[in-house]
Amino acid sequence: MEELIFQIQGSELEPYQVRVVRREDGNVSAYCTCQAASNGMHCKHRIGLLTGKPEGVIGKRKQDAETVALWVRGSDIERILTEIETSETELESLKARIAKLKKLLARAMLD
Repeated sequence: MEELIFQIQGSELEPYQVRVVRREDGNVSAYCTCQAASNGMHCKHRIGLLTGKPEGVIGKRKQDAETVALWVRGSDIERILTEIETSETELESLKARIAKLKKLLARAMLD
């Protein structure tokens, strides 16, 4: 088991602590002290580290964020993050399509 601990400056005065663990089976766990994570939700602090796009990392740990992104490759989390990214892209496309259709509807109602 390997572990990295980060201090991340979020919206509170005190930085959040994010702990990322690479388990023996190669999968990854991540824990954060922010309110969202404490309530069992996803949080941007963990996702930022897991996707290699960390924001607010304090101190010398910034280079360790790259290590976390490498840990994610081939893990159970990578598949889920990929599905989220794909779904978010599809959602944005659908939103654009709906906006376009609403404009067409508005014009059609004025004819």
